[in-house]
Amino acid sequence: MVQVYKSGKVLVQGKEALEFSRNVIEPEILQQAAIGYEFLTHPEYFEAHVGIDECGKGDLFGPLVIAAVFVDPQSAKDFTEMGIKDSKRISSIRRLNQLASAIKKKTKYALLSLPPLRYNELYEKKFKNLNLLLAWAHAWVYKKPSLELNDAPRVLCDRFAQPWVLQQSFKRIGADQFNPWQFPASLVG
Repeated sequence: MVQVYKSGKVLVQGKEALEFSRNVIEPEILQQAAIGYEFLTHPEYFEAHVGIDECGKGDLFGPLVIAAVFVDPQSAKDFTEMGIKDSKRISSIRRLNQLASAIKKKTKYALLSLPPLRYNELYEKKFKNLNLLLAWAHAWVYKKPSLELNDAPRVLCDRFAQPWVLQQSFKRIGADQFNPWQFPASLVG
């Protein structure tokens, strides 16, 4: 299925989405090959960085979970070869567990899980704004000791707020060298 929006954005979905993109969109519309060539088109993706993302922002169905994963050039290559990109595209719990296990074995990571009661308490009593809560949680998981970061590599996360919101949260925890790569969620992975 192909959807074209007034903004010019095109969404390709379905079993043959990758083939359609490679065989029609890239050669006939974009006139360049990009899918599968990220190491050439976006070498910065393969530099050392920490990727941070969250899931479960609803307060009824489970915790808000934020994960931070340290990615160096070798693990970026390994993850790409394993097909690790966007968890929303993984339909099998078994496959998701396999990939999670591989990530845990290959690199440093940190997790933060906020049960609904704690999430609501933080939202209502401290932040009163979802983006501020998410920025705090991203910064908190970044500074978690299990990441054991000596340097402050760049951070890759989706754009859930203006960059200054994240920068402010990271500065509060002492990560003054915080240098974000923020992308709209639809572009990451």
